[in-house]
Amino acid sequence: MIPSLQKRLFQYIDTHLLSYLNRWENLFIFLQQNPDTEKIAVHITEVLQRQEVTTHTLDTEPPFIRGELRTGTPRTLLLYHYYNPKFHNLQYFASIITCLAALEAYQALTGTLPINLLWLLDGTGEADHSSIYDLIIRHQQQLQADGCLLYGKYSIGQTNISIPLLSLGTKGLLCVELETTTTPQSLPSMYGAVAPNALWRLVWALNTLKSPHEEILIEGFYDSLILIEDEAVEQLRQLPDSASFLAQQCKIDQPLLGLQGFQLHYAQLLSPTCTINELNSITLPPTTNSMTIPGRARARLDLHLVPGQDPDDIFVKLRRHLQAHGFADVQARKLSASRPFYTSITDPFVRKAIRATTTAYGHMPAILALTANSYPASPLQQLLHLPVVIALPDHLPPGDYTSAIRYKENFAASIKQVVMMIEELALWN
Repeated sequence: MIPSLQKRLFQYIDTHLLSYLNRWENLFIFLQQNPDTEKIAVHITEVLQRQEVTTHTLDTEPPFIRGELRTGTPRTLLLYHYYNPKFHNLQYFASIITCLAALEAYQALTGTLPINLLWLLDGTGEADHSSIYDLIIRHQQQLQADGCLLYGKYSIGQTNISIPLLSLGTKGLLCVELETTTTPQSLPSMYGAVAPNALWRLVWALNTLKSPHEEILIEGFYDSLILIEDEAVEQLRQLPDSASFLAQQCKIDQPLLGLQGFQLHYAQLLSPTCTINELNSITLPPTTNSMTIPGRARARLDLHLVPGQDPDDIFVKLRRHLQAHGFADVQARKLSASRPFYTSITDPFVRKAIRATTTAYGHMPAILALTANSYPASPLQQLLHLPVVIALPDHLPPGDYTSAIRYKENFAASIKQVVMMIEELALWN
């Protein structure tokens, strides 16, 4: 009996796994020795071209790279990678090797592919979606596909999960700077009874944004939330409790509000946040006294948003909130913004991704409705109308592969996952 194509592909991958690991090691060494984004872009382009992938550098700086391998078949898979080492973990790059290994296995055994492959490699490292949004508008026709597999990374609370992870979306992120000025210059603290204090002014304004019970108090903040389907929410019950991981890795003895298990995962992945990550005074001369009343103060906020919340709308509501509470003097400036996105768990592309991952790894993946990390990928869904699934492979830096059995198995499985995604799309009627 002639073995099935799937079996032959898996055997080929297992047989050539060491060469794929060596390619990842060589790429990793290159990245460590050449942190310059332009050099990395050239190198990645050469790696793609060696496998007959046509590449185009798109008009941004640092550039997006579009790769394509057209076979004239009806279906197309878009693969989205990040390649800016200044903003993203080097382990992102391992997924480029695994996708090319899947392509090589197909070409070696069949001489062709049953679908078209597109690559979009993001070198910007931006926290917002402005570059990718503009780029898709300009190159919409060249990026048409039936679905997108976006490669991300584990986030806090997920690295203790030993099964493959797929996410159906990501939180959005709004970064804001708040600033107020009470006096042209800082004053000696002896005038504290009569001189306004910019830091106190800003603290009072910040105190109106959030309650001690973690409720965000910006008027209308929760009005536009889109409920995640029950089937996707229930998947969180399959995840191991992250409380021990938070205690060991983050030194958090007690999560907020005593959350554990399902509630902890729900809060982390499906609840919006408002975080103060910087608060300081801006001391202005002239002053010779270190004990001063600051005349200017500044704070920075991160607001992680969930589906239905538009960062531009939330920013407007934040400004209205400050004015309504008597803080019109506190100026808000938007630093960056990315929208959340979510692909329904019932979407056919999602079902195919789950089947492909299950076949490749030998067991069901964990399904996250959203990641706690933010990715500027909503324009793919909004402008290209693509279903997007985020793959979160367990890639590690190169090391002693002979002893890292589980790591080798996961690396091989991530290649097989792409092979099975190709198979799933080829059979899509």
